[in-house]
Amino acid sequence: MNVMPFATAVLAAATFFAVSACGAQSRDGVLCGENERPVAGPVFIEIGLDGDTPSAKPKLCNVLPNAQVSWISTARPFVLSFKTSNPGGSKLPRNPASSPSNGKQMIRVNAAAPLGQYDYGITIDGKTVDPAIIIKKAQQ
Repeated sequence: MNVMPFATAVLAAATFFAVSACGAQSRDGVLCGENERPVAGPVFIEIGLDGDTPSAKPKLCNVLPNAQVSWISTARPFVLSFKTSNPGGSKLPRNPASSPSNGKQMIRVNAAAPLGQYDYGITIDGKTVDPAIIIKKAQQ
């Protein structure tokens, strides 16, 4: 038996499974978790419809300063309405509308605003739901 083809096959299989394991992370990052520990990003929040009401998965997202956060919908265009200010900073609009990106609708910001909770609404077809983004310091 020739060891070289066997070793090559094992290496190819290991590479395949390593790349497959990374499949949970898209180029938009990973789905933001609702845990208390903030993440560095990039993360995304899935925007969808629950019947005809907008939904966000997760409803609460904890991130570190400057984390890239994307809101992504495969359903329809949407508008975010931040209650106080955009977590991307004061120079960004409080009511950004999604735009097409790779067959999806998306809004993306870097969490450059001061630490705090950024409550917002998601509006699709005139209906709104209210989740939040929290920018926190790293926990020790």
